Amino acid sequence: MADVYSVVLLIMELAVVFCCFLVSRKKKEYSKPLLHLFYAGMCTVFFYILFLWSSSVELGTLFTGLYYIGTDWVLLFMMRFILIYTNTQLQSRFLKGLALFWVSADTVSLMLNNLTHRMFYLELADYKGMPYWGVFFEPLHYVHLAGCYVMALFTVIVLIRKIIRSPKLYKRMYASVLVVFGVVLAVNAVCYSLILPIDASVVCYVLLAVAFCYFLMYASPKGLVEGILSNVVEDIDNGIICFDLNGKCIYANAKAKNLLSVPDDKVDEIRDEFYTKWIRDHEPDSVDCEYWDKEYLVGEEEHHFHIEFQRLKGNGSSTIGFFYKLTDITEAMKAFQEGQYMGTHDRLTGLYTRDYFFQKAEEIIKRDPGVERYMICANIKNFKVMNELFGEERSDKILVAQAAMLKYTNIEDCIQGRISDEKFAMLISKDNFNEEMTVKNFGRLQYMIDGRNFKLNIAMGVYRVTDPEESPEEMFEKASMAVESQTGDYQKTLVYYDSQLLQQFMNEKNIAEEFENALQTKQFKMFLQPQIDVDGNVVGAEALARWQHPQRGLLLPADFLSVAEKTRLISLLDEYMWEMAAEKLREWEEQGYADTRISVNISAKDFYYIDIYETFVQIVQKYKVDPSRINLEISETELLADAELQIRELNRLQDFGFSIRIDDFGEGYSSLNTLQTIQANVLKVDMRLLSQIPDPVKMKKILNAIFTMCRALDMDVIAESVETKEQVEILTELDCNVFQGYYFCRPISVEEFEEKYLKAN
Repeated sequence: MADVYSVVLLIMELAVVFCCFLVSRKKKEYSKPLLHLFYAGMCTVFFYILFLWSSSVELGTLFTGLYYIGTDWVLLFMMRFILIYTNTQLQSRFLKGLALFWVSADTVSLMLNNLTHRMFYLELADYKGMPYWGVFFEPLHYVHLAGCYVMALFTVIVLIRKIIRSPKLYKRMYASVLVVFGVVLAVNAVCYSLILPIDASVVCYVLLAVAFCYFLMYASPKGLVEGILSNVVEDIDNGIICFDLNGKCIYANAKAKNLLSVPDDKVDEIRDEFYTKWIRDHEPDSVDCEYWDKEYLVGEEEHHFHIEFQRLKGNGSSTIGFFYKLTDITEAMKAFQEGQYMGTHDRLTGLYTRDYFFQKAEEIIKRDPGVERYMICANIKNFKVMNELFGEERSDKILVAQAAMLKYTNIEDCIQGRISDEKFAMLISKDNFNEEMTVKNFGRLQYMIDGRNFKLNIAMGVYRVTDPEESPEEMFEKASMAVESQTGDYQKTLVYYDSQLLQQFMNEKNIAEEFENALQTKQFKMFLQPQIDVDGNVVGAEALARWQHPQRGLLLPADFLSVAEKTRLISLLDEYMWEMAAEKLREWEEQGYADTRISVNISAKDFYYIDIYETFVQIVQKYKVDPSRINLEISETELLADAELQIRELNRLQDFGFSIRIDDFGEGYSSLNTLQTIQANVLKVDMRLLSQIPDPVKMKKILNAIFTMCRALDMDVIAESVETKEQVEILTELDCNVFQGYYFCRPISVEEFEEKYLKAN
């Protein structure tokens, strides 16, 4: 009997080998742990076969111990496989480590049993005249048994928890695994409790592998796909109608029934239209697919449908049925017939084209010139950057969504158009314009960006139409000027046009046109504002840009910086200033002033247009400057715009040796979140905000809290924008050692700085 059982097990082992082959070909995330489970099961069954063939008590004891060891590893691999299969993440690695430790310890204990016999021992026994090796358990064996059932129970709990929490479509997938595993456990428990010459539960290991292979590789995935496809087909916007070879309508989704106004109990009525007539005019086996447009009377209205016929084939080339896909193109056909839709509408968004929009806008305004209206320009200002980061396909989806949000109303005389790649226009009456809803709708576009490291800069310019004789093109240009006047504040979406914008626009245009030439001809000069310690010594300076314009004289940042920040020009200017600072530091070092540092500013746009890390590294290597002498300052508000990307690059620069400073702390959102997300070396507290607090006691308490927090975070503090003696006294009392501001010195030329602070000492 034992020999027959052994042969059966050997034959069944071949089935497990075949299962391993099938699993290895399926590239699934759980294929590897499933293979480990199968390998452990094969070894376990093989050791049991060797036990049955054992002729001596020593060999029998050895192979029995290996069989129990195999059971340990089968359950461990089963537990690991189920965790991966159910996508269950253990919060603690302790449980995984504990299970591995226990199995390893039990393995050693079972191996030592050959010498100690403290877990089990064998004796020759008789069952109805048939001799066999009887296994008798010592108390320590039940520790092994308890550990096995704990792992099994944990696996069952994970599966039950997953079944409870999963959607109905997935429950059967996990339930099938639970049922198979539960049957194996039940059979094993029964065999353990009975005294039998043969452990019948061993065959369950083989059946477990075969069942898992079937359910996990074929039945469950197929059922899941069929269920998902069924839901997809039911929910899509096209009507789907399927026929078998006998012309019976075997399926029609809800959309098809709705399009054709056919109730559920009269689906067969579509047979004559979609099957009988088509078969009469065609040879079914000679046509794989065909397309046509046709009008149908649905209720009392005529609808235009685009119909696609497809012949369904079986595994071979034989036909097993047919299906039709119906698309209602009634509205599109009407628009096409009324005014050649594709010639007057943008292909991507469905909005009016530029010329057609302005034509319709002129008609609307002239028809009712007394109605107060708005011309609106909507623009994604950093569209080119978005296109480069996310690709054309994702950008197109965002443009389509933007167009849909402009069409939030079907009000008469409200029209929309796509004027250029990223610019849209809308003409709407003042009474019907809902500013709050418009801003809210456009804010939702941000959720279409997967990464949180990029913020859409969406701006809308609003021009109030005052002269009905003015051309719509001119109206749009003025709305566009309002968009361009947005200074990069992402919170400010709507900008209204006023008469000053035209002059501002022309000034900014002139500045932008002259900017790059000014950089090339070194018209930009570096000014330095000293940073003074409590003893009056200069410890460094902040580099600030000034434009020495050949006609307009010395221009301050307020005259050109906002223009630069709207474009890539800010990055060109920043890189120019970084290199100028490094060059000056090299010069000072050669003159014996190696202790003075220079702080330079970083803009949020620098992270998109240039490689911050590589640029700074190349600059310090070019001028042979110690990176610790260049302080990198990024303002609190700039940091909040895109913290994750910036922190990653700033940490790399800090590791290289640069000092990182948070600038203008107090001017922006000033929160602990800013300080916990970036490990800055220095915090620059902006006294402009605190100076607005009339109560000096309260201001002192706030400053003391900030300084205490910085000391706890091992950060130094610099007080900037210091303008009064009272501020200096309060700051000194609070142990602030470095100051910067007009009280000490305004930004001055490099030559004046050297004469006043370097050569004078």
